Amino acid sequence: MKHNLRLVVVLLLTLFALIVATPVLATQAATTASDPQQQTTPTPALAGEVFGPSVAVPGQVHGLYFYSVDCPHCQRAYEEVIQPLQAQYGAKLDLRMVEISQPENYELLIQAETAFQVTAEQRGLPTLIIGDQILIGEDQVRQRLPDLVSQGVANGGLDWPTIPGFDP
Repeated sequence: MKHNLRLVVVLLLTLFALIVATPVLATQAATTASDPQQQTTPTPALAGEVFGPSVAVPGQVHGLYFYSVDCPHCQRAYEEVIQPLQAQYGAKLDLRMVEISQPENYELLIQAETAFQVTAEQRGLPTLIIGDQILIGEDQVRQRLPDLVSQGVANGGLDWPTIPGFDP
């Protein structure tokens, strides 16, 4: 009897840990520093999923980060730019991670590119839209995003980008 009770308690604690850990894992990349074969990548998300707070915070900077899980430029921009900015600004930075292998997410990217008059030659990944600015490619994200976030926070926040078919 004691053994069965102990087993039930262990199973319940394991289940509780999985329930608590799942939302955290769904919004963070998997990291393994000791295994160079494993890479940290943004977790695939639907257009409505959020990296950052899900509750509106005064002065928030809002943006959309379009990426692909097999894009090394997307991965580096996420790890080296977005994650540190999220750590620095916390609830003031609200980015939606939009993985484009989902058809509805790819369609949203096309709508965004059309709204921002991006030509076929200019298209690329990652694409990040913050306020009324579109950043295409790892270099633009690295060079411009930190200042855009800093200025946006200092000026009281940036609204969601206006894209047909996108309802934050």
